[in-house]
Amino acid sequence: MRNIRLLSQAAICICVFAGLTGCATLLSGSSQTVSINSMPGGATVEIKTLVGNVIQSGMTPFSASLPKGKDYQVFVSLDGYQTAQLGFQKGGIETVAFCNTTSIPFWVIDHLTGSMYKIEPGALNVSLKKVTAQDGSNSVYAVITTVDEDGVPVHNMVEILPEIEM
Repeated sequence: MRNIRLLSQAAICICVFAGLTGCATLLSGSSQTVSINSMPGGATVEIKTLVGNVIQSGMTPFSASLPKGKDYQVFVSLDGYQTAQLGFQKGGIETVAFCNTTSIPFWVIDHLTGSMYKIEPGALNVSLKKVTAQDGSNSVYAVITTVDEDGVPVHNMVEILPEIEM
């Protein structure tokens, strides 16, 4: 009889505790680690919110812990290469979230914390492309914008030549 009482008290405690947080919140957490690699390595990484606020930055190979349930912009740049723009998206539902099938409050908690969603993809592998001229050469150009006397912008493309020692 005493064992039944202890078991019922334990079950009540478990139900109360589980009622305070959703299943995915407990088991998978509200953040996820993502990784970013580049070829060539050593590129600068910026992870931004959709409104452009930088939330994490570093150099490849790079990993970051991001809050789930949101979309992110990722910029990977390296001198002499085109900047790559990619993203992480709020993805599918975490498998553990299906433990909530009997409780609407659990679904609500997991949705509000973002815990019920995965961030996809979990890893980005970026092949950066060399900056090339329109003629296919590896020349580097700068666009210089000036304003004429009428206030009209004038764009000029100038080739940047390497310094040659004599």
